[in-house]
Amino acid sequence: MPRFCAFPRSARLGLASLAVLISSSWLMAVPPPPTMAARFLKALATGIEGSPKVAIQDASVLAEFKALGIAQENGAKVAWASSSQELKTYLGQKKLVVASSLELLTEGAAIAVVVEDARLTVYFNIENAKKIGQTIPDLVMKMGKPH
Repeated sequence: MPRFCAFPRSARLGLASLAVLISSSWLMAVPPPPTMAARFLKALATGIEGSPKVAIQDASVLAEFKALGIAQENGAKVAWASSSQELKTYLGQKKLVVASSLELLTEGAAIAVVVEDARLTVYFNIENAKKIGQTIPDLVMKMGKPH
């Protein structure tokens, strides 16, 4: 018995494309809310520096980071970048850069913290860290995903 569908073939293909588009949009990585990023940065910086010190230029997250106990210090070994310009500045200073997007990870950041499927997801790039003479902590490599 032949299969019957109420939609013409072109409409079925359009619906299939729409379904793929909708499902893939749920998988997109987006920047984390400042509180999620701050909690990760606080743990990372404390593990590396012994105290939660991070170089931050992004004024939109600075107040939130400070409220969670992160000290803004330009001399810190760990830096938060949310733009290409910030990333370039910190890479020039040989800092371990944690970025707010996967795009910045491809541009040279060592770690990216994003939200996927409503969960904080950590990506890392060992080669980017090696280029600036930094190492990615073991805990990040155990909980994160290579990129």
